[in-house]
Amino acid sequence: MFRLLTASLLLLFLTACSKAPQHSVPEGFTVLATVQGDLDGDNHPEAIRLVGRPAMPDSPFQEDLSLLVGTTLWPMPTAAASGYEPMLKVLDITGDGRDEVLVVASTGGSGGMVNAAVMQASPAHRQWRFHTIFDSQSNLVPRFSGSFEDGFTAHLIVESPGGHREIATIDLAGRLDQYLEIKVYDAAGSLLKPVDIWGAGLMGLEPVINDSGPRGLRLTQQARGASNADRLAVITTVITYQGDTWSTTSLEITPVD
Repeated sequence: MFRLLTASLLLLFLTACSKAPQHSVPEGFTVLATVQGDLDGDNHPEAIRLVGRPAMPDSPFQEDLSLLVGTTLWPMPTAAASGYEPMLKVLDITGDGRDEVLVVASTGGSGGMVNAAVMQASPAHRQWRFHTIFDSQSNLVPRFSGSFEDGFTAHLIVESPGGHREIATIDLAGRLDQYLEIKVYDAAGSLLKPVDIWGAGLMGLEPVINDSGPRGLRLTQQARGASNADRLAVITTVITYQGDTWSTTSLEITPVD
């Protein structure tokens, strides 16, 4: 009798578990990554899944990238809604005791750019709501200006969040043969046609986590000149988030030989 009762209770338990919500993935979506994170700072981690749809059957390019937390499916912002090899990280980037969600995906283009976004979350009526605090298409990404000048030099100006501004002069003499061939300069160093510096898209984005210092994001960009292959400098910027705004902690311009 006792064994029969035990077996009946076990059957009821298993039946109840099978009827519990499993937070299934919506039709057409595939789980690309799953991590645990404390999104609301209550010391109870949530399971966060990054899901997407392949652009075509068996395609590595993912579209409609979204976050799935419990039963909430939240689309990523346009800046990070698609890409190759999407990466998901959940960690406290702002230092407020809550984890943020970071998604980075390669665009697949020849420039090596990435799509990226950082999002904060809050629960609302048993659902989750997210808002974007950074994305790779926003004005938070450092901007370039500048041009080639006579004498095989280029002047580069980089402006980043918080009004930070850096100016650099780049020596182009080592590219003399290249520029003579495409008729950018003559042999005397006179500029034959205007060339503006461009290429402010993100090449990389990584979280900066310091236990005893400010937290934030490290942004990597490349300044280009006469062509996509004409890499002039690598710009590395660290930005931190305080008081609902981003500011620049450091900005380094490294010429490319």
